[in-house]
Amino acid sequence: MEDIAPELLARIEQEFEEQFKSDSLLADLAAKLEAGTATHTEAYEYAGRVGEILTDAYQHNIVSSSLPDGKLWYNIANRVITPTMKNNYDIISKYVTDVQTSLNKAAGLGIKALPPDMDVSDKILGIVNRVSGEESYDDIKWILQEPVKTFGRNVVDSSIRTNVEFQGKAGLTQKIVRKTSGSCCKWCTALAGTYTYPDVPRDVYRRHDNCRCTVNFDPGNGKIQNVHSGKEGKRRYVQDKYGGYTKTKEDRIAHAKEMAATEEARKEAAREKRIETWKRKKNNANVVNDTKDDIIKVTKVISGHSSAPKISESGDVIDHLGKDGKVETRTYYGQDSYKKKEITTHNHGFPKTHPYGINGEHAHDYEWDSEGKLIERTTRDITEQEKRENGDIL
Repeated sequence: MEDIAPELLARIEQEFEEQFKSDSLLADLAAKLEAGTATHTEAYEYAGRVGEILTDAYQHNIVSSSLPDGKLWYNIANRVITPTMKNNYDIISKYVTDVQTSLNKAAGLGIKALPPDMDVSDKILGIVNRVSGEESYDDIKWILQEPVKTFGRNVVDSSIRTNVEFQGKAGLTQKIVRKTSGSCCKWCTALAGTYTYPDVPRDVYRRHDNCRCTVNFDPGNGKIQNVHSGKEGKRRYVQDKYGGYTKTKEDRIAHAKEMAATEEARKEAAREKRIETWKRKKNNANVVNDTKDDIIKVTKVISGHSSAPKISESGDVIDHLGKDGKVETRTYYGQDSYKKKEITTHNHGFPKTHPYGINGEHAHDYEWDSEGKLIERTTRDITEQEKRENGDIL
């Protein structure tokens, strides 16, 4: 079998390099950095655009018809995806680090920004394993789109977190602002706001696929509030008799007022979460108690590494069993014999990108063109009707 990885990698790198060098948006953002006017907002734009260029290169060059058996095998995926995503990390990391250094300089801080503290290899390996784990590349090629763009934005998130924590521990007062973009989900809306280090929830630096929220922080005027000497202005921390440091009375009062101002909103969010959890549990209980007449009739059962085929008999319903003998995926076929829908009982090992159901259970819908090429594969929650039909596996 011919080794297609070297040529495939070369084509992707060439297209990426050509588009990267000629892109007008990246040129404008580079000019802003050179002029010292770039902020984290520009860093997110930069990361997003670099991600788009790479995903376009993947889409144009990785096609199932040129892959052995239509599958992106691990030995190919690892040698193509790993170096190109690592290159994206290097490019974005340099830009956001330079942005942070520029912001530090503007604030009068004589310190160089730290690079993002991020487990790059682990994140890339997760994508490589996922894309090579499916028998049909067409069924999984979506993971080389939005998740790759999200990876780039995560680099900026990580850079901000790394430098906020570094400067905060050095005694600087850091304010972090998370802003939503467009119509956001409840999770993102709840995280939007202004935070003062060290009272910053870890989720502030996190995001899901398709998330366009931004996180910004400004080093301010560069004045360090020295928690040790007590010689510089009004301190945020005071030393106790045991040699430790605690917040001053004024800061404790201010924090209490902030918490009081948001108390009702936090209570309402918690109440909605409890109601949502209760509804899910109730729905799950209803599914278990449904009669056997509601359960969809399965026509075939398969197991092993191969997933359900793209085409089967019209109206087929195929169960795919995991290593434990339990159904992992139930596939429905339409009147045209093409795969129409999947009911998946797990989150594919990616809970952050599959926040569905109680255990990650969700549905995939497929749309094909007249030539049998996949147009779209969408992910969504399972409907009440589907819960009744699949009560035996959910």
